[in-house]
Amino acid sequence: MSVETEFETFLYDIESSIMAIFNEHEGLMDKQVLMSIETLYRYYERLKKTKKGFAPELPGLSGKIYKSTYIICEKWLGDGLTVTEVVRCLKRIHKSIKRWSKVGGPQGYLEYISNFIAA
Repeated sequence: MSVETEFETFLYDIESSIMAIFNEHEGLMDKQVLMSIETLYRYYERLKKTKKGFAPELPGLSGKIYKSTYIICEKWLGDGLTVTEVVRCLKRIHKSIKRWSKVGGPQGYLEYISNFIAA
């Protein structure tokens, strides 16, 4: 089963939070989202290996996205997802950001998900 199918609601929650920030800050760029998601999945990978995580402070909108998506991940971890599953989903979003940025430019991912996530 694909990550998109198996974790559709979780992925939707994360991308909805990203979209909410984009709707508030139209200058948000894919690279800021990418940095946030990459930092977040690395945090959870480290947590999985060492049971200790260090939550970094990211500047500006990257930090806002990081905090928003972190809260969602923690909620879902409390509701039964494993750290491994969270990492899989974050890596899937990371891959999607890279793909749609390449196809659509600096806001390609954000424009792409705006087709599926209501404002």
